[in-house]
Amino acid sequence: MAETELVGANALDSKRILELLKSANIHFPAERVLPLKGGANNQVYRLEFAEHPPVVLKCYFQHPQDLRPRLKAEFEFLTFAWEQGIRCIPKPLAQDPTQNMALYSHIDGSLASSIHANKTFVSSAASFLKALNQNKQAGKHLVPASEACFRAADYLETVERKLSNLQSVAHKKLQDFLNHELIPFWKQVKDTACKAALHSLDPSPEDLIITPSDFGLHNALISRTGESYFIDFEYAGWDDPAKTICDFFLQPKIPIPQMHFHAFAQQVFSLSKNSEQTTQRTQRMFPVCKVKWCCIVLNVFARAGKTRRQFANSGQNPEAQIALAKNYLFSTPMDHK
Repeated sequence: MAETELVGANALDSKRILELLKSANIHFPAERVLPLKGGANNQVYRLEFAEHPPVVLKCYFQHPQDLRPRLKAEFEFLTFAWEQGIRCIPKPLAQDPTQNMALYSHIDGSLASSIHANKTFVSSAASFLKALNQNKQAGKHLVPASEACFRAADYLETVERKLSNLQSVAHKKLQDFLNHELIPFWKQVKDTACKAALHSLDPSPEDLIITPSDFGLHNALISRTGESYFIDFEYAGWDDPAKTICDFFLQPKIPIPQMHFHAFAQQVFSLSKNSEQTTQRTQRMFPVCKVKWCCIVLNVFARAGKTRRQFANSGQNPEAQIALAKNYLFSTPMDHK
């Protein structure tokens, strides 16, 4: 494996990668190194060998303003899931925290698309969540999910923080969209969410689940035989099941039709001790999460988000993201009915 194959993109050297391969009991260099497309946060490569199945090298983004332990969260989550006998995921092989990179088994499948937004996929996703939570005690060491909501008020605080970050960006078209459309929309949503005491909807510790967090078709592979595999768990950990349900249907990249909401939600509600309260919290926080996702579409304007996408070579155009956010805000359902 020539050093120039990776150094130009990653500022990593072949020696480090060879050491990582040895940690995975692969004692020879890769013959080919192929970049994999699709991610907006990290750099991912398929390493091919003459006498060994291919493996995936993932190089994680890190920024002083983005302290999420991405490598730790993903590697520990996958290790836990693999130990629980779950096989619809990559197998964690080796990690190098000092270089923010890890090796995983390669899944022979294609990136999912909107044609897979059907009952079969939704059922597979619900089964995956249920399998993750069959033995919660074994996963008590896992970190909280990214932007975990352990109180109902956390949902609102997350949106307020994201909006505040966007308001600090000197970009006229962005500020016009925020001031004339998104923020007025948010004020209405917030007023509705706060009509009753939010603390009455707080999840109990027994309600929390182990979740992939950034969960949906956009982070799935489909095998040649039609089986669903799930990838990208750097945001995974403990969280409110209501948030997992909302995010599953609100993530904008490859939407899941609302017709599947009831079937999926009922499966996830069953993981909560207080399923009725979880149902109410889901209904109340669905429009809040919609505004959150609108802000996420605009992450390209935030300093850490912009740097992260440059690292991953995602090619997102800032002004195009404003158009996407506007379309998302006024076309995505306000509730799950």
